[in-house]
Amino acid sequence: MESSFLYRPHVHQSDKVITPDLIIRSLLISQKGAMDMAGAPIELLTTATEIQVNNPAFKPNAALALIGAGGGMLIGVGSDHGQAISKPLGRAAWRYAEIADHMDRLMLRSSVVENGIATLLQEDSVASVFLKPDLKPEPGTVIFCVGPAPVAEPAGRLFEVELKDPVLNRSLKHRYSVQQV
Repeated sequence: MESSFLYRPHVHQSDKVITPDLIIRSLLISQKGAMDMAGAPIELLTTATEIQVNNPAFKPNAALALIGAGGGMLIGVGSDHGQAISKPLGRAAWRYAEIADHMDRLMLRSSVVENGIATLLQEDSVASVFLKPDLKPEPGTVIFCVGPAPVAEPAGRLFEVELKDPVLNRSLKHRYSVQQV
């Protein structure tokens, strides 16, 4: 039996938000713009606001999510914590067509949040993780384009990943907590 993930993104368009049902059957990880990608089990993909990890040395690594959809590619934000650990994916998304002309200006960030204060762990331009602009996933595929792991050690259990669009002055964010098991 083939595994799949039902993704219901909130696709923000200029004048409305739509929520299509997308069946995701494939998850690929591209490290720091590498042209070759590694497959990851679809069971690791989640939109949950809490994940469990059994590795105290994990580091949240912000990811540009390319989402193959029948109506055209979507852009989202996610996080990669390494092998065999859940891959959080935010529910908000944009249509690629809305940001294609300024994609290189988008910023990808990860932060740890303690007592309501966010401390930046990582900040990269999308241009540093998305080196192949003609890369378009097939419908039903999500590609996480991941930059270098954060240098700072995360001291906390609440994390936020963000994709910031300075041209249209908007952001996609996903906040989630991590429980050590």
